Amino acid sequence: MRTKPVRTGLVLAAGKGTRFDPTGQQNKLLTPLAHGGSVLHSSCAALRPHVDELVVVLRTPCVRIEAELNALQPRYVYCPQADQGLGHSLACGIQQTKPQQLWLVALGDLPFIQPATYQAVLAAHASYGGIVRPSYQQQIGHPVLFPAALADELAQVHHADGPKPLFKKYAAQSRVIEVEDPGVCADIDYPQHRYRRQP
Repeated sequence: MRTKPVRTGLVLAAGKGTRFDPTGQQNKLLTPLAHGGSVLHSSCAALRPHVDELVVVLRTPCVRIEAELNALQPRYVYCPQADQGLGHSLACGIQQTKPQQLWLVALGDLPFIQPATYQAVLAAHASYGGIVRPSYQQQIGHPVLFPAALADELAQVHHADGPKPLFKKYAAQSRVIEVEDPGVCADIDYPQHRYRRQP
């Protein structure tokens, strides 16, 4: 009998990427990076070894994305309201995957996060519990770890600020850990960012 996954990796990839290509003709997530892999595949592949289940939140079904990620065996969640803010994508993903022990939330355009960072975030949660976020040179980034206790509140985060109010509300039970990984905040917002080198 298959064991129910307890760690879900949630990749939020439902944005339009208008800063990358204002015309909307180029799908940022499918754009190849300097090392050859696409933005989204690299982001998902970095997260996959650290979770039991990989879930990708898209705005609508996309055959090209699903073909690209097939080897990683993800599950897909669709969020037509994603244009209303990141909070909608997060809430949608939580609603369709709870209950869980924890969620490790990453963004589809953060492909350079290092394995040691994922390990450090999970280790910090094992030691202290609560929300865990990594920081590089005092800039907080991703992945963000949310514990099961916040499932109901996360499922109701329907606003542009996403989970920010929860970071404030649960500050005493949260940890920000410093990592030597610029990838935690190296998102691919513009075409030139594709040529960033992995640390």
